[in-house]
Order: sequence, then structure tokens, then C-alpha cells
Amino acid sequence: MNSQKPYTTNVVTLGIGQRTDVLVTANAGPSNSAFWMRSNISTLCSAAKQPNALAAIYYDRADTSKAPKSTAWNVPDPGTCANDDLSKTVPTYPIALKTPTTTVTYDIGFFVNSTGSFLWTLDDVSFRANYNQPVLLQADKKNYTFPAEWNVKNFGSNSTIRVIINNHSPASHPMHLHGHNMQILSEGPGDYDGSTIINPSNPQRRDVQMVRANGHYVFQYDADNPGIWPFHCHIAWHVSGGLYANFMERPDDISKKSQIPYIMQQTCVDWQAYTNRDVVDQVDSGV
Repeated sequence: MNSQKPYTTNVVTLGIGQRTDVLVTANAGPSNSAFWMRSNISTLCSAAKQPNALAAIYYDRADTSKAPKSTAWNVPDPGTCANDDLSKTVPTYPIALKTPTTTVTYDIGFFVNSTGSFLWTLDDVSFRANYNQPVLLQADKKNYTFPAEWNVKNFGSNSTIRVIINNHSPASHPMHLHGHNMQILSEGPGDYDGSTIINPSNPQRRDVQMVRANGHYVFQYDADNPGIWPFHCHIAWHVSGGLYANFMERPDDISKKSQIPYIMQQTCVDWQAYTNRDVVDQVDSGV
């Protein structure tokens, strides 16, 4: 992953699938001090029944048989369900923003189907896979026509792809793109109006980025890795409920890139043989 320039903060905000390195400077008291390090889930962004976690931090001469007595900082919950400000999180190694060769806009939505199940949509599609027909194997055979519910986004030979995500749902989503680092250009409430790009000379880079409820984020990536790449919410029941798309990158180069490993092909053969004699109950999207 990309290292970021260090900055001083009392709080680091992370979503599911996100990681960070935190350097704690142990200079807040005498050598027998002890403190609680706290991890809190925003009660405005989650229905967790246990929103708090603690880890004891002991200095070298502290009494480890006793629990720390430190109290939490009074840091108000912003309730935005968003990551730290993009202006703070600057990559150490700069990569300037290119002019995109294509720009697409996808909305996140939701609905309740006829059986009463709550489902998510990306670009008006609630994703469902066909377990017996992996998209990568189809593309390797130069088959580029897919059912709508597979939610395949074929970006053709485009070299730089900009994606605008407008979240029209009341939940925040940690959105994950496989195979690439996203350059995060904008994030905020409401739909993207095209007016703001944060730090275009060296925008933040992530593989998972929070999009806030009823908000937006904009990202861009270089099409330097031909294949079929999942783009999905990292919350398990959200992706199971259809919040997923397949990003097809440089399809003409997929079969040229490398031969699909034998073990993958054999897994598909074995799966086909199994499903020929047993009916599989597909209970979620298939991711």
C-alpha cells in the first residue's frame, strides 16, 4: 500500500477493510504511567451493540496488574461516517493526476424485492453472479456480452478511468477496488457537482475509500492491469445484497496477459462436475 506523509491527530477514522499505521509518542507522563487506547464505532454510523474497544498501554515501569485509569478525550462524533480529510492524507511518493480518457457516474441505491429482501444497487443493478460462468474465463474466450445482473463495466482500451460515485442511500459504504490504487479526488455530502478536486498534483491513494451516506466520492485509476476487477462495498451483507460491479479492463489484452493458472481452471472443472449432480442454493450475490 501507499505510505502517507505523517500528520498529528487525536483520531483516525477507518472503515471495514481499511488499514493505517499509527505512531504513538510515549511522552505523556512518568515511566510508571498507563493509558487506555480506544477504538470507538460511531453510533451515528453503525447499529453496533458494543461500539467501544480498549487496549491497555503500559510504560516500562507501570504496574501491569492494574487497569489504566485514563479517561477518553472529549472528541465530538462528527457523524459524517467519512475518512479523514483528503487534504491531510498526502502520499509520500507523488503521482500527479492525469487527464481521464473516460468518466462514468454510478449511483448507489437500494430497494426491497418481492420476497421482502433488502437489496443494494450500483448503477441501478443489484449484482448476482453465475457461479458456473466466471467473467474472467468468458473474457479470456473473447465473450464480452453478459447478463445485466452480472454488472460488467467494460472500459475497453481506455487508459485512465475516472469514476464518480453518488451514494443515494442512508448508509456509508467502504468501497473497495481490486487490482489498483484509487486516486481519491473528492469526497463530501450530496452528489458530486464537478467543482472540487483535492490536491491534483498528488491526490490521496487508497484501495478502500468510505463514501458517506447521501454523499459522494470521486476516484481515478490507470488501466495498467488487464483483467476483471471487483469493485464492491466491503461490508459483508452489503456486497452479498448486490453492491458490486465487475470492472473489465483492456479486454483485448486479457488473453494476452498470461495464461490463466491451471489450478483456477481445474477448480472450475471440479465445480461444474459438482453442480451437475447437486443443486447449489445461491443465497447471496456470489462474491
